[in-house]
Amino acid sequence: MRRRDAVVYGCVLAAALWLNSTFAQSVPTFEDGQWILPAPESVGMGPDPVNAQGGYEAAIYDACARYGCDGAQLVRVANCESGMNPNAVGAQGEVGLFQIKMEIWGVNAWDPYASIEFAAQMFASGQGYNWVCQ
Repeated sequence: MRRRDAVVYGCVLAAALWLNSTFAQSVPTFEDGQWILPAPESVGMGPDPVNAQGGYEAAIYDACARYGCDGAQLVRVANCESGMNPNAVGAQGEVGLFQIKMEIWGVNAWDPYASIEFAAQMFASGQGYNWVCQ
């Protein structure tokens, strides 16, 4: 493992331990030049939210109804940023549905519902410019 890779992995691990123990159990690893995500745990998680009626799109519209943002715009952003994949990892360390840099924003972007709430608040407060996708 190259030094840079080890530093990045160490930062990811430290952030994971800082956020919470549940997140720490699902830290991605860096192998052969790419990030490898752990298999999602299904114990106690209930039905898969993507396959549940409405899925993430419904949660986005609900959040926008609460905060006063445009749900259709936020759905477009999530589709553009991650393809609506909560396990997406960007080249610059952004993660989740909205490709959020956790070390900057302090939000657990691996939790799709936390990232939806965060993005809805940001767009409602006029800070949607932080996303390339609009």
